[in-house]
Amino acid sequence: VLDEYWPSVTGDGQQLIFTREVKRAAGYGRDYNRDRQEDFYVSRLTPEGYWGTARNAGAPLNTAGNEGAQSISSDGRTMFFTACDRNDGQGRCDIYFSTNDGKRWSPGNNLGQPVNTTYWESQPSISPNGRMLFFVSNRPRGLGGFDIWLSVKNPNGVWGNAVNLGQPVNSPGNEQSPFIHFDNKTL
Repeated sequence: VLDEYWPSVTGDGQQLIFTREVKRAAGYGRDYNRDRQEDFYVSRLTPEGYWGTARNAGAPLNTAGNEGAQSISSDGRTMFFTACDRNDGQGRCDIYFSTNDGKRWSPGNNLGQPVNTTYWESQPSISPNGRMLFFVSNRPRGLGGFDIWLSVKNPNGVWGNAVNLGQPVNSPGNEQSPFIHFDNKTL
């Protein structure tokens, strides 16, 4: 059984984008002894109010590797997502972004430092105003194994140093799957 998870709806409510496990392409190798990998699928709302058949978002966004755990900007034009084990990665899993020109998504671009490190970064959630990026990492100076961190984009468009959200959000345990509400205040 192949899983489907991590749904995101664009701000206009017209597209549903989610992560789907698919069979790994022959000759690509195995991800920790699994014969599958993750890709993005897109469903559009029909005029009758039903979600249409989901279609693979395709290349260059989807690759033979894993892409998943996406968060879509409120205008539906930028996607932040997790990709793992890429040649341009700084750690095992990093946060990437892609833009949509109205026809297709661009190749994923590594968000780079200071968001990504040699540690594990994943599960991004972009705020509706596009200035706050919440994500999960196991980097040092956390309170537990996985904590929720925040990077704020400055007026020049550069992402600032990641800040651990501390208690009560983080604990000695593992926090995952952050979601910033449309009010830009409720996490």
